[in-house]
Amino acid sequence: MAERYARPTDDMAPLVGKATIAWNDLQFAMLSIFFTVLPCPRELSETLFFSIKSDRAQREMVRAAVEYVVTPIDATLAKKITDVFVKIEKKQYKRRNSAVHAMWMIRLENQEPAIYQEKDHLSKKGSLKEIKKELETMTVDFMEIANDLFEHKHALWHLLKFGKKRPS
Repeated sequence: MAERYARPTDDMAPLVGKATIAWNDLQFAMLSIFFTVLPCPRELSETLFFSIKSDRAQREMVRAAVEYVVTPIDATLAKKITDVFVKIEKKQYKRRNSAVHAMWMIRLENQEPAIYQEKDHLSKKGSLKEIKKELETMTVDFMEIANDLFEHKHALWHLLKFGKKRPS
């Protein structure tokens, strides 16, 4: 049996994968806010959410729903939620895109993996060690944002179900 070819980029795949999964957790947190806000069956809100193919458009749709439904009831909570969306729009989605859509190559001079186009966020980190560190940091950042959104979702659920703020 032939030996499996070990690609020089093989150790990057789990790091990109973890960042991708953390981003998907963030997306799921947004979806859960969406189906909490909409006064319709969960299946319908999921159908609407996933009918939009762009992450950005999904964020804009959820943000608009939060502003419409939550702001009149609790402007402070609505602002907390929409501030997270602003944070994502300012920086986070670019970080995610640079990790997921990077085209990897092997530098001939040292046989090390590198990003082909050095124009995006991740490639500007420089060395392979710095890129790995950024992927790890990105994963933690995305998980923290997802956790923030889930906390806000729980407060939102309590507000909509009981008509008052959740006890601290």
